[in-house]
Amino acid sequence: MVKKRLRQYANRAAFNKLLLLATDLLLGAVAFVLSLLLFEELTPVALGQTAALALVLRLAAFFVFKTYAVVIRFIHLRDMAKLTLSLVLSDSVLGVLSYAFWGKFSAAIGIAYFTLSLMALAGYRALVRYFSWGNDAADEHPPVRLLIFGAGSAGLITKHVLEHAPGLSYKVVAFFDDDPMKSGKTIEGVRVFNVAEHFKDIIRKNGVQKAVIAIHHLSPERRQQFIEWCLEAEVPVMKVPPLSQWYEGGFNPAQLENVRIEDLLEREPIRMESPHVRQTFSDKIVLVTGAAGSIGRELCRQLARYRPRQLLLLDKAESALHELHLSLLEEEHYPDALPVLADVTDAAGIAQIFDRHRPQTVLHAAAYKHVPMMENYPQQAVKVNIFGTKHVADAAVRYGAEKFILVSTDKAVNPTNVMGASKRIAELYVQALHMQGSATTFAITRFGNVLGSDGSVIPRFKKQIQAGGPVTVTSPDIVRYFMTIPEAAQLILEAGAMGSQAEIFLFDMGQPVRIADLARKMIRLAGLQPDKDIIIQFTGLRPGEKLMEELLLQQENTLPTYHPKIRIAKNIPLINMQEIDFSLQEFQHKTAENADDTEIVQLMMRLVPEFQSTNPKFAAIDVEKICNNRNFSSFPT
Repeated sequence: MVKKRLRQYANRAAFNKLLLLATDLLLGAVAFVLSLLLFEELTPVALGQTAALALVLRLAAFFVFKTYAVVIRFIHLRDMAKLTLSLVLSDSVLGVLSYAFWGKFSAAIGIAYFTLSLMALAGYRALVRYFSWGNDAADEHPPVRLLIFGAGSAGLITKHVLEHAPGLSYKVVAFFDDDPMKSGKTIEGVRVFNVAEHFKDIIRKNGVQKAVIAIHHLSPERRQQFIEWCLEAEVPVMKVPPLSQWYEGGFNPAQLENVRIEDLLEREPIRMESPHVRQTFSDKIVLVTGAAGSIGRELCRQLARYRPRQLLLLDKAESALHELHLSLLEEEHYPDALPVLADVTDAAGIAQIFDRHRPQTVLHAAAYKHVPMMENYPQQAVKVNIFGTKHVADAAVRYGAEKFILVSTDKAVNPTNVMGASKRIAELYVQALHMQGSATTFAITRFGNVLGSDGSVIPRFKKQIQAGGPVTVTSPDIVRYFMTIPEAAQLILEAGAMGSQAEIFLFDMGQPVRIADLARKMIRLAGLQPDKDIIIQFTGLRPGEKLMEELLLQQENTLPTYHPKIRIAKNIPLINMQEIDFSLQEFQHKTAENADDTEIVQLMMRLVPEFQSTNPKFAAIDVEKICNNRNFSSFPT
């Protein structure tokens, strides 16, 4: 046992603790002697007894408060508070016992002893800490100079964690905070700057090399503004993890995240706490088509929180469907999800699924979405986007579903491409079904591009930047609306709750984003310079592509809903079921004969007269002539 103890104290950490404890006792003894020299009020006998008692009490207090169990170069205010408390306690007990044993205690000696001890022990720690950091600063690699946005508790914790983390070399040289009461003050010797001051001057004068956002409750607009300032000043930006991670396991430097482009596009999130949403989906059998896609996955995650009786996950992508099912089990702890491997183009298979499971609410997200791909394969757009919608919607009506929600796109507005036109025809079919009258209620949702979705521009830019460029942008003037995947899913669920008349629900998409500016920001976020380190190459608009997407047809106006961010499109040109059925028969005939792409596009233009293709491949089609010849007298009755 003795040998084991000796081995334990032989290591360096134990030695350092013993050294600090011995130093504290020695400095305390010196302080005691000095206090006696100042006030000679004790007899030699009492002096020896008091000194021995003081030593024992100090030793006991140091052990109780573990004042020796610190790394001085990383010492914190809490450690200094524990040291002070140990001195107060031991010296108070010393006074009480001295008076009890010898009937006398010198208050002057006691106060001097405490004061000199505190000055000596705290000063020793401060000197060691100062010189240890001074040696670090003289290392071959000087510390990275940081600016922290947020001079509150989170900012202070961030400072301590980063400056004291072993293996890292950071030095906070400035705080930045919106609170005018903090402006010009210092926190642990670091000055706090305010929004009114010149940001670039702060960066230049303090030699800032990196910035850290250490405010948890910061509006997206303010965060974006700060990031923009940093990008202009060529300073990389990081952010601290969410508060939930701090609570779970504390904060460490490994949790710092680089700011992403999504942080620059993020808007104030939509808050939808409508009880109608829970009422619509809780304890219901819900079917999501395209469940393994970007929107479908998020729909399923949000639906799982409403605890449907059963959630049917329909998709034809086997591996992605399996991963979705596992994530619902493991992350959402939802056991009632059922993967359904099927294709919406299989009418008989879809009918069989509805017959077997009888879903009460249907969210139809399955679609082909890539504009250039559909320009080359119009027949596939017809099969999936038009007939896939028809098969699912028909089955919903036939087997008594309560609601059917179609996930559409802003590209359906005044379409210039096959994908947008096919989605507009899908909208027309759903509205025609509603006009026929059925127990099923319908709703349609339209929105723009989704951040982080499969095949979106952001992942493509990231890959191009990692490869060293060039970053390819179609046009310097092209702009797009963006929203987050959770926002898109919330909109669809809300539409399902409020929709009943095949309304088209529109979402406030905020301000459009210029894609060329997006590319430049992404390059800067990677620590590189656009047009210097990474070239931006303009390739020209792709066939069927618009410079700017629209959210409303020109003939439409809108009405408000109970949510300020959601409106309903009104006065939309409709089409009756007889007319659209005849056109769908023609589509079936053309696709069965493997007709020319131009013939397929001509049929689309007849159903959607506002469809004006920008694809040179279809430039010869006379849209006006096609629309003037919309003679449906031969429709079957």
